[in-house]
Amino acid sequence: MEVIKTSKSSILQNFIDMCHILYDNLHGKHRVKTIFYPISEAQLTELIQIYNTSSVYLRWKNVGQYIAKTSNLNCDGATDFYVNAIQHYLYKDY
Repeated sequence: MEVIKTSKSSILQNFIDMCHILYDNLHGKHRVKTIFYPISEAQLTELIQIYNTSSVYLRWKNVGQYIAKTSNLNCDGATDFYVNAIQHYLYKDY
């Protein structure tokens, strides 16, 4: 699989590379780009912080509220993708 390289930080690039590994075959490269390419490293760090500090029952809601406040991440399905992707990223099970 070809992973598209950008000038993003290594943490952010690793996260996006992982997203391509997980989701390209299921959802297509275009969908992965639409969901994950607008994110900045600061936003990824904040989302990971929200994920780590939220109870399992509030995690989806809290991530969704953060995404809803952004103009670049707020698209259909983003909350589902980000919660799932952050879980895989943190547990390195991809």
